[in-house]
Amino acid sequence: MKVVLEKVSVFQKPQRREVIVFGITLLGFLFVFFKSCWFPSTDAIALVQKETQELLERQNQIAKTNQDTKRKTSEDLPANTAAAYTLWANQFVKSPDVLLMKEFSNPAIIKDLRIKNIEFADSKQDGDLTIQGFKLAVEGSFVSLRSYLNKLENLPIIFITRNITINVTNEDLGRINAELQGEAYGWE
Repeated sequence: MKVVLEKVSVFQKPQRREVIVFGITLLGFLFVFFKSCWFPSTDAIALVQKETQELLERQNQIAKTNQDTKRKTSEDLPANTAAAYTLWANQFVKSPDVLLMKEFSNPAIIKDLRIKNIEFADSKQDGDLTIQGFKLAVEGSFVSLRSYLNKLENLPIIFITRNITINVTNEDLGRINAELQGEAYGWE
């Protein structure tokens, strides 16, 4: 079979068979293009949009929690009332470590103490009760520690101190290091 290329012209009307072959080839290329390029990119865009929406929802949730924890500090609440304890306990459940950090380092109660370290254990759930373990290390005079503990006791925080370790750092200046270990409680 000898192919004569001299008779082939671009300007001549294609035969029906050539049109069908060209159409099938074009459809094949379009199918491969959409299958490999177009559909994966639309799937990826949909996935990114979904992840973006989830991140925005998480950001809104964090902002709401932050707004809730920006609440009145403990001195703005009426001291030792059931409402104060309930408000504190409900906010405690949302972010216990942030709220404890805010209360423990409140400038109104620290005065002459220096907080050296605050550590938190993982919070635990026991039914509706949220339990947050903590370790608080402070440095100052014995009088300032006593004042700090009294002020902590008057805050609407429900906590139990399991262990207090006191070490003298400088006998001449009456400076001590104290470490408090305990648990704070909140509920919804």
